[in-house]
Amino acid sequence: MPSPTLTDVLNVVPSKIVAAAAKTPDPDRTRRVALAHNNPIRAWYCVAAFIALIALFRFLALAYRTIRPRSPKALRPRGAISFYRLPSALTNSFRALAFRTMVPIGSSYAINVTEVFLTAAYATLIYTWSLAHTTSLKGVKYDPKYFANMAGNVASAQLSLVAALGTKNNIISFLTGVSFEKLNYLHRMIARVLCVLIWVHAAGRLKLKLKAGSSLEHPWVRCGILASTSLTLLCILSIRPLRNRNYEVFLVIHFLAVFITLLAGFFHARGNLREYYIWPAFIIWGLDRAIRVVRIVIYNAGLFKKNSTQQLGRVDVLSPHFVRITVARPPLMHWAPGQSAYLTVPSASASPFEAHPFTISTIDVPQILPATNAEKDAESRNGSSSNLTFLVRVRSGFTKRLLDAATKEQSMKVILDGPYSSPPRLKGFQTVVLIAVLTKFALKGGSGVAFTLPLLLDSIHRAKINKSDSTRVIFIWAVRDARHVEWISDALLPAITDAPSNIHLDIRVNVTAPVADDQSWDDDTTEGDEEVKVEGGSAGAKAVKYPGITIEQGRPDLRRFVDDEIAQSSGAISFNVCGTPSLANSVRSALRSPRFLDVLRGGPTVTLHVESYGSDKVFRASHSDGKDPTGRALIQIADSGENSIILFPGANHSPLHEKTWASRGSDLAFPECSHLLLQNEIHLESTLYALENARNATTIYNPSPMPSSSQIKSFPWDRVDWLIVNEGEAEDLYNALSESHGRRGASPAVSRSHRELLSILSAQPAFATTNIICTLGKDGVLAFIPAFHRPRTAHEAPSFMHFPAATLQGTIRDTTGAGDCFAGYFVQGLMEFGPHARVGREIREHDVAKVLKTCVQVSFIEICLFVLGSFA
Repeated sequence: MPSPTLTDVLNVVPSKIVAAAAKTPDPDRTRRVALAHNNPIRAWYCVAAFIALIALFRFLALAYRTIRPRSPKALRPRGAISFYRLPSALTNSFRALAFRTMVPIGSSYAINVTEVFLTAAYATLIYTWSLAHTTSLKGVKYDPKYFANMAGNVASAQLSLVAALGTKNNIISFLTGVSFEKLNYLHRMIARVLCVLIWVHAAGRLKLKLKAGSSLEHPWVRCGILASTSLTLLCILSIRPLRNRNYEVFLVIHFLAVFITLLAGFFHARGNLREYYIWPAFIIWGLDRAIRVVRIVIYNAGLFKKNSTQQLGRVDVLSPHFVRITVARPPLMHWAPGQSAYLTVPSASASPFEAHPFTISTIDVPQILPATNAEKDAESRNGSSSNLTFLVRVRSGFTKRLLDAATKEQSMKVILDGPYSSPPRLKGFQTVVLIAVLTKFALKGGSGVAFTLPLLLDSIHRAKINKSDSTRVIFIWAVRDARHVEWISDALLPAITDAPSNIHLDIRVNVTAPVADDQSWDDDTTEGDEEVKVEGGSAGAKAVKYPGITIEQGRPDLRRFVDDEIAQSSGAISFNVCGTPSLANSVRSALRSPRFLDVLRGGPTVTLHVESYGSDKVFRASHSDGKDPTGRALIQIADSGENSIILFPGANHSPLHEKTWASRGSDLAFPECSHLLLQNEIHLESTLYALENARNATTIYNPSPMPSSSQIKSFPWDRVDWLIVNEGEAEDLYNALSESHGRRGASPAVSRSHRELLSILSAQPAFATTNIICTLGKDGVLAFIPAFHRPRTAHEAPSFMHFPAATLQGTIRDTTGAGDCFAGYFVQGLMEFGPHARVGREIREHDVAKVLKTCVQVSFIEICLFVLGSFA
């Protein structure tokens, strides 16, 4: 009898055995589900722990400032190293390296080391928890069955963090003390990191095929694609150049894209029972809006009363470029000096939801001087807390509409929302430095002084009630016109007059526009604008002549000022800056040195707070009125490859367009710049105008084509920092300048070596401090830098830098563009060292050598485009 088979024993057929085996549980499934559930939580633990650590440091610092004695310690001069000051030295060094060392991102933007670290750390954290432990039990690394769902869960869980960082009323700002404006960088950065992670999730799902329960037939899958696409488009459109083109349009796009992303993401997550990752973002967003609505209702109660004038504001036109808004203070509103509020003006706003932030230039204390009946009429412009005052820069859009409305009616309804931002706490500093710059060339921003003025008023007030540690306050405001002081004189003059003796005030106003400028930027006769009379006249004149205010011509030398202030101080110093990124970078550069040993010896610790508006950009402006002919240039090329250019003047030799733009009310009359490159292909008057107005800028001049002998003799060579010439131009300059001093230049027949020519040219009084670079064609470049090469005694011979050019094979057909290429790369090389870097200090000899080597190489690459052959 045959033995029984497995089929007989189990009473099943083989096909049923196969079916039973197919239903065996996937051994990876339990592990995948656990990781997909736990890793998003672990990522949040890391983020929450970091926020808690920052909050702990902040509250410990606040507690220390609160309990320590108010009376400043006796200051001692710098002496031997004291390790008692080691914590201060370490803290000061950390601030210098982490917050003042900038890393360029492209050619128009830079972030500090802290932002770089946070970006890298967050991306590493998120991708680690999304891709860690993704090797299956079968040994498949980065198994999409693991990372696909895990990446989606981690990204979804982090959306509430993005929402929190993007709201104005958020708990992260409350805990860390970092204002929502500065958190906005993290808001954008995290959104972009998660956008990439979401596409990692999508790639994993595509790898596994969209079939069965995850096919495109299911609405929740299509919602996921919609959410991913919407977030991707938003990340692209939020790139700074696109965002700045029309910020008001971007706000509408941002709102719609975020709403689509969250709503579609919610339904997508709901398809996997993960909707609890998404709905907290809605709660955070809604809570922020609810808080703002409640605050608006409380602070603007007069809007809900019929015929009420409680919320009527006054808009005073200070100039065609500035207005001042004054609003009665809501009874329950309190703010810190330097905070801002969002304003909605129905008469000028394009929509009921359009609101713009402006700094409150008054302080939340009783009036600085006891008000008399005569003074009550001026309360709208002084430092009293009974009113809120805003200095508003007129640009396009809302501010332009506000100016137009103010010329017709000064009283209009104003809706307040605020206060916002986290201004610096100036308690505990022996010296407080406040720097503001009013520049005419910025994409956005205001006067700068709207931020620094309340800090000054608050410092004076706290000194009066004996609650200030500061013994010295320095207030610097750079303006285009001394009459701008009139805008703040009603608040500034009483404060200076009533300042107590226990605080020393140093008020400086730097006037950056030329004194002889026949058409001031704020001249009210601006073409195209209606005549607007500036109010008050006597107050401004009084402020300019007031003994407590020092009026100086020209831009402040901030680097020298910072160095001198640190050298003569031993207590803590707080630098507070408001202006363009160029100003902020200039101060950061001056404070970048860690000064570790100096602090150990008793030197001051330094903090820096920056309120920067606008962005670092390269601006290009073109103008044509249709009347000027287009110029022509004929380039004649010799057999040697050298060229001669004949110019037929056109629009580039027309009357000065800078003043034409200014007369039309444009802000592009002349850009505020750190480096100015000039060539002699424009009208000489334009070149001289640029040299006169480019205060504190590094100037580079290439006199090609060569000016006439009379123009050379009268040219302001002392304003040129770097002179770029070829050997022929150097000879012409020497001959012309020698004649102007009663000496005749050498005959053209006299042969000089390149070094001899550069030596006698650099000896001319006009070039006593000028750095001269002589391009020698195929012989390379020769440079004379006075800081490094000027002989110290009459017996020494001058030294030079010489960098030979590469040897070219083939015939040189054309050198056109080589000089322009050299000059462009040279300026770019100088800009690497900062906006106001000086030769012999920030720029060393080896730095110049490195830049020149690069310039020689790239200019000869330009020549190679016209050469038959290649480098040897």
